[in-house]
Formats: sequence, structure tokens, C-alpha cells
Amino acid sequence: MKEMIGKILGSLGLNDEEAQAPSPSSRRKHQRLSGEGTVLMLDDKTFTIGDWSQNGVFINATHSGLALGDSFDFILKFKLPHDTIAVLHKARVVRTTRQGIAAEFAPLTDALQRQFRRALDGFYSQNFSNSQAVA
Repeated sequence: MKEMIGKILGSLGLNDEEAQAPSPSSRRKHQRLSGEGTVLMLDDKTFTIGDWSQNGVFINATHSGLALGDSFDFILKFKLPHDTIAVLHKARVVRTTRQGIAAEFAPLTDALQRQFRRALDGFYSQNFSNSQAVA
């Protein structure tokens, strides 16, 4: 039973070892989540996501045409097992690297916060289901 609870907490990023060791991610306002199954649409291009939170996103895009400080409109699509959630929003480029672009979201409206909560619920449900799968 303890091992199963440890698996669940680990898949949610809440295991004891991580909680005791301060890290850059522990200073973030929102937990970063895997971008697996999530894409960002910018103009007529689709990019994969490295990771995301309710505060921002890392876009795997080396040739997006965006530079530090640029603001842009996008659609973020979360592909869940039984649903796809599309979030239309604005962001600003806060960092560029060889691997891609980090962008900070504009402040979220109540409606956007609800959409992100739905995506988070789906993400956590999927991780829980995956943790219960028999190998």
C-alpha cells in the first residue's frame, strides 16, 4: 500500500525526497508539467511543448520568428484521453534558448483559469491511471 501511495505521489511530483530538497522548480508559482500530448498553435504553425504551468510554457521551437520581449496570441491544445481542451490566450517571450522559447502568459481570466483547471484535472487523472496500470 505504501509503495502504491508513493507511486501516486511521485507521479504528481509530491514525493518526500523532492519536497525536502529546494530546487528552482520549487520557487515557481505553479508546478511545471510535462508537455506530452500538448501542442501550441502560433499563426499557421504547430509546435510541441517541453513543459507548461498556469503561468507559462516552454515551446520547442528553434525557428518561430519570436524574439525576447515579443507578445503573441496562441492556441494551446491539451490532448486528453477523452477530450481536447483548446485555450486561446496571449503570452510574452521571457527567455530564448537553442532548444526553444519560454513564454509567460498574460493574466488569466476566470474562464481561462477554469480551462487550465480542466487540463490539470485531466493530466492528474491520466497520471493516476497510468500509475495503476499493471506492467
